[in-house]
Amino acid sequence: MVKRTLKNKNMKMKIYIILLALAFSACKKEPNISSEDKLKGKLKTLTDNTLGLDTFYFFYDSISGKLNKTTIASQFLSSSKYIATIDHETGGNIKVSVYWNDINTLPVIWRIYTNGKQITSIEKISDTSTNLLNTSTKIYLNSAKVDSVVDKGTLPDMFFADVHNNGFSFNSGNCNSYNSVWTQYTSPFTPNYIQIFDTINFYYTTLINTNKLRYQIPIDINIYSGYSYWFILFLVQLDGYYILPFNNNLIDSITNRNTISKYSYEFDNESNISKVKIKLRSNLGSIETEKEQHMTYY
Repeated sequence: MVKRTLKNKNMKMKIYIILLALAFSACKKEPNISSEDKLKGKLKTLTDNTLGLDTFYFFYDSISGKLNKTTIASQFLSSSKYIATIDHETGGNIKVSVYWNDINTLPVIWRIYTNGKQITSIEKISDTSTNLLNTSTKIYLNSAKVDSVVDKGTLPDMFFADVHNNGFSFNSGNCNSYNSVWTQYTSPFTPNYIQIFDTINFYYTTLINTNKLRYQIPIDINIYSGYSYWFILFLVQLDGYYILPFNNNLIDSITNRNTISKYSYEFDNESNISKVKIKLRSNLGSIETEKEQHMTYY
């Protein structure tokens, strides 16, 4: 009788231990990736003095980690604020809505069509009441490689139109050069136009391109579709979308028919690029200007 009682007690103890172990393992959860981890290393702010002084503030979806909103405090012409919302639509296309000062105002809307991460065309909704689309940029591919990029432009608003970029040359994962031709006003006060031809050449550092900086996309240097357009390519770049494949390395310098642009970089304690200086010198004289971007990160 005593043996049977001890046996029962031992059995109960074993069952208790097993249940305790099961309960403990059930309480253990797979480690969750916090929103802080998803945002770590992403661009938080960028201050750019190219046109007056613009400060970009970047906001990301806490689940997907994708950029979904940017506000731009601008001192271009007058103090104002731009708000850009980024909607990733079913099928992979992107809608970027740019508001001036208040998100309740009528936005300028850009629709970006993609094939995977490759941008194939960009359209501007010129009439939001009818959703009438005007193709602003068209990317022509040949064997999955970019053959040419054509930008409609907006004469006379931007003084440029019909920008054709082609002859793209690549080496070691970097775009070395391409040719460009466009129509341009001879003067902002006359309706006369001329055609301009140019070749843009790029030289690179040994630094790795992380796709977080402005003025690292070769093609946006020769696209002239308005102020809001100047930064939407940069915004979608942060989520990996591109017209030309991303360069492997950061740009050291750029030359074209008029200017030489020389880049330099500074880093923070976590090896993020915290400052970029771009010195521009005209080939037509000794005039030199400098622009800077300052970055912070999550």
